[in-house]
Amino acid sequence: MSSNWKKTLLIAGAFTGLSTALKVYSQLRYHRSLSATLVEGALRLFVKDKRTGLQVKQDLAHKKMVGEKTYHIPEQMHFLVAIKKTKFNNIDIYELNPERNSGTAILYLHGGAYAAHPTIQHWKMLNKLAQRTNARIIVPIYTVIPFATYHRAYQTLTALYQLLKNDDRVKKIILMGDSAGGGMALGLAESFAVKDLPQPDSLILLSPWVDITLSNPETKKLDTIDPILNRQALIANGQLWAGKTDRKDYHLSPLFGDVAPLKNVTIFVGTREEFYPDILKLNKKLKKHGVVTNLFHGIGQNHIYPILPTWEARNAIQQMIAVIFSV
Repeated sequence: MSSNWKKTLLIAGAFTGLSTALKVYSQLRYHRSLSATLVEGALRLFVKDKRTGLQVKQDLAHKKMVGEKTYHIPEQMHFLVAIKKTKFNNIDIYELNPERNSGTAILYLHGGAYAAHPTIQHWKMLNKLAQRTNARIIVPIYTVIPFATYHRAYQTLTALYQLLKNDDRVKKIILMGDSAGGGMALGLAESFAVKDLPQPDSLILLSPWVDITLSNPETKKLDTIDPILNRQALIANGQLWAGKTDRKDYHLSPLFGDVAPLKNVTIFVGTREEFYPDILKLNKKLKKHGVVTNLFHGIGQNHIYPILPTWEARNAIQQMIAVIFSV
C-alpha cells in the first residue's frame, strides 16, 4: 500500500473517530443528536439577538420611519408543491396546494416576535407538510409591529378563518402556528369561543409564546441557555404589540385565558428554550380542564426545533403529519 493511501486511511479514520466521539458527547451531555448540537452552536453565533430593550425600540422607530416593506419569499426557496399568492383584507396570503381537495385546510400563523415575517426554514417545513399531507396550507402575512397592534391581526385572521369555515371544500381546519404565531393561534381559538364561532378541529403549536409579559421567574433562568430568544427584545416587542391593552389579556397572553372550550391541542417545545416553563403551565392547565392535549418534549432542543435542520426536526415533522391525518 502506498504512503498516500495510508495517509488517506489515517485521515478518514481520524474523522470517523472524531465524529463518533462528538455524537457520543452530544448524546451524553445533551441527550440529542450531533446535528442538534451543531445547529445550536450556529444559532448562538449567528442568530441570537443581543440587543437591549432600548435598542429594540430604537430599531422599531427607525423601521416605522422608513415605512413598511412588501414581504417576499426568499429567492433560494424551492417549492415541491404549487403555491399561489392572493390578497385578503389588504394583506398578502400564500397558499400551498391551492387546488388540492383533500378536505384539510391548515391556517398557519408564522412567528417572528410579532416583528418579522416567515424565514426560509418556515417555508421548508411547510413545503414538506404540504407535500406529504396534500393539505391546503394558508399562510397570511399579517401586519406586524411597528405598523399594527394585535387588533388588526385578530380582525383579519378571524375573517379569514370564517371564510375557510364557509368553504365547501374544507372538511376540517387545523389552526397552526409557531412562537408568536403559536401564541396568537391559541388566543384566536379562545376568542372564537367568546364569539360563539366553532373551534378548529385541531391546534398544532410549535413553541408558542403564551405569556408576553414573561413574568414567570422560571423563564428567566433559561435566558442565557436559549440560543435564539432575547428576553429584553421580547418584552419590548410585546409592549408595542399590545398597544394600550393589558398584556395579560388572553388575546396577548392566552395562558391566562379560558382554555376549556379548546380541543385536540398538540404542542412541540424544546427543553432549552425560554418559553418551556410557560408551555408546561399551559399543558397542565389544558389537562386540568379536560382538553385533549399532547405535548412533545424536544429533549435538549431549542426554540421552534421542528423547523431546524436536525434529526429531531425530521422526527417532529413525521409526528405532525400523524396528527394531521388523525384529526
